Amino acid sequence: QRLVGGTLRNIVGALEQYDK
Repeated sequence: QRLVGGTLRNIVGALEQYDK
């Protein structure tokens, strides 16, 4: 399933925005 990968990428993107 690619849903898990998409969610993981979404979390990484959110974390990157948080770090910014």
